[in-house]
Amino acid sequence: MIKMILNILVAVFLLFSCNNAKDKRNKSSTVTKENVICSDSILMGKLLQKTLDIKSLQQYYPVDEVKSRGYLVLMINEQVSKYYDLYKYNKKVLFATEEEISNKKINAYLNFKEVEVKNDLATITLLYSTQGIKCDAVFKKEGCDWILKDSKVVER
Repeated sequence: MIKMILNILVAVFLLFSCNNAKDKRNKSSTVTKENVICSDSILMGKLLQKTLDIKSLQQYYPVDEVKSRGYLVLMINEQVSKYYDLYKYNKKVLFATEEEISNKKINAYLNFKEVEVKNDLATITLLYSTQGIKCDAVFKKEGCDWILKDSKVVER
């Protein structure tokens, strides 16, 4: 009898613990249909990568320079304030502050001037001053990914 009561108490405890763990899940995460947790950080990293990979931008990247130097530089600013796991030409993207860019005299760098996410839509403005271009893009979030809906590259 005591053994049966203990088993019931253990079962109730386990059920309560599982429900309590679900309630404490990170509020900045969502669960998709595939039961994949997508944190804001993961979604932002994917959004930035998809922007770098926009087909009409590829002609402006200095392929030889990136391959010889080993990286593409992205400026850290109010829009991109932390490091993400981004790649270009199978090389990790280097993140640098405006001060580091100035001190190291880096001329070719990308600047995300605008990154605005509202619900399932994201609006991006990317500047690449040395190439004299501006890219505006709109993405739609689908599950744990972003789908490019529209982009325009303007030479300035």
